[in-house]
Amino acid sequence: MKQKKAMSVYCDTARVLLEGCEESFRVVLALHDLQLLSAVDGSRTGLGDLMAKADVKKRHARSTWLRHVDQHGCATAARV
Repeated sequence: MKQKKAMSVYCDTARVLLEGCEESFRVVLALHDLQLLSAVDGSRTGLGDLMAKADVKKRHARSTWLRHVDQHGCATAARV
């Protein structure tokens, strides 16, 4: 059965930026999972630096997407 493609209120650029946000959030969550597992088993992983860098990338990706959507207005077209 053929699935319908979901309609998006975002332009192509916003969708690409949103995908970047999603990926950066996944990286941060994966690192948090590793940190939790290492705390449970008592090992030291040295993930602090990686987590800090991943968090900076996540915040940058999010702010870039939000800035684009705000300036371009591509998310407000569906609300009209």
